[in-house]
Amino acid sequence: MFVARAAATVIVASGLFAIIVVATPLVGLRRHARASLVASLAGAALAVAVVVVQVVALLPHRELAAYIVTMYFLAMAHRLVQDAPYPFFWTPAWVYAIGSLLPLIPAGGVLALAAGHQAGRAARRIAIGTMVIGSCLLLAYVAGAVYAARATWDGIPL
Repeated sequence: MFVARAAATVIVASGLFAIIVVATPLVGLRRHARASLVASLAGAALAVAVVVVQVVALLPHRELAAYIVTMYFLAMAHRLVQDAPYPFFWTPAWVYAIGSLLPLIPAGGVLALAAGHQAGRAARRIAIGTMVIGSCLLLAYVAGAVYAARATWDGIPL
């Protein structure tokens, strides 16, 4: 329950952030195609960098590979939702630190998607590439959130 609530909160907050950055008249990048392209590239780079950090941190600890998605989402939920459970006693400390970076994936993915749509006039191929990367990362985040929420729905697995 906590994982589903935290994942939904992150997606909604990421969407609101992207709307503010891209679509608002005062702050937005609606009329600035090149700046939208830079924002789209930065969002995609941020999301990809977080995924790379999470995968590289896992490489020396392959015994955790089956549970790592759930542990990353539990760490994120523990950071975002008050009184959310987290298995501190049987997970390494680095999992909590790396899992807390998880909200940056949908934030970067949504920014890449929204700003890439606005940047289509400046550089169509690059904008489409960042939009595809952002979409794939969002889908991966949602799939991981659904898996982790289902795995922890009745409590934290041992």
